[in-house]
Amino acid sequence: MKRVVLLAAVAAAGVALGVVALSLSGRHDTAGSAAARAPFGTPVSQPVESESPLERAERHLKVKEGTRKAVGQFTLRGGAKLRVHTADTTDGKSCLIDEVSDVGAGSSCLDNGLFALRKVAFVVNSEGGPERFSELQLVGVAEPGIGAVSLSKTDGTAAELGLTQDGAFLYESTPLELERDVLPSALQLLGKNGKLVQTVTIPSLR
Repeated sequence: MKRVVLLAAVAAAGVALGVVALSLSGRHDTAGSAAARAPFGTPVSQPVESESPLERAERHLKVKEGTRKAVGQFTLRGGAKLRVHTADTTDGKSCLIDEVSDVGAGSSCLDNGLFALRKVAFVVNSEGGPERFSELQLVGVAEPGIGAVSLSKTDGTAAELGLTQDGAFLYESTPLELERDVLPSALQLLGKNGKLVQTVTIPSLR
């Protein structure tokens, strides 16, 4: 699968917050400018089949011992489990790791913390495309001060995303949405008081 990295400015509540990396490899990577995904290498001292995808991701990223935290688990439409983790690395980055059972794990990392640029970190995982996607999931985690997250879509509709106790969320596009080419376009982040804190535009998935 090919990987394409695009850069796009992110607008948040009318203020440009930074640069976002978008990587296309069956997964669109939008968690940060330092977030280009790379295939996990084969370990020298042990056969790769002895490691889980999550363990390979941790080794590849050089995750600092004791920092990985499970922040959410979801069941995808096909029955697979998707788990969301955060972790810090030995080179000073913070990472969002999304792991799908029997498929693999991907990661997106930022300098100075996951919420250095905005109050949410997220990735868009997809199959098929670019003309038409057969599967698409938006996976992320919101900063602790965020009380609710709403997703806007390209057809003008919106969906409120349920947050786990640790702020993780998942939106899985329906087959009908994908057939009609309805895609995620922005995230509205609301505070505990229900007031809008930040709007984050999702870079074009085309």
